[in-house]
Amino acid sequence: MAPRLIACGLAVTAFVLTAVGLVLDRVAAAEGVSGTGAWWLYPFLLAAICSPATVGALIVSRRPRNPIGWILVVGALSLAAVLAAESYA
Repeated sequence: MAPRLIACGLAVTAFVLTAVGLVLDRVAAAEGVSGTGAWWLYPFLLAAICSPATVGALIVSRRPRNPIGWILVVGALSLAAVLAAESYA
């Protein structure tokens, strides 16, 4: 039960960090920061982060010892952290 909760928590954290990163990107674009505001990339960023997080959480919920599920969840989380940190910086 614990691995399922951990994987779902990491996936939700990736979703939240993605949303925070996109909001911060819009704020930076409104302030006129160069290199921000490419709103047409948002659906691709959402797909690139949320899809592996969801699939990884589903894999871990069925097979907690499968490393592919953990790799997908942690990879999506790291990508979301980079998105949020880049927008914040």
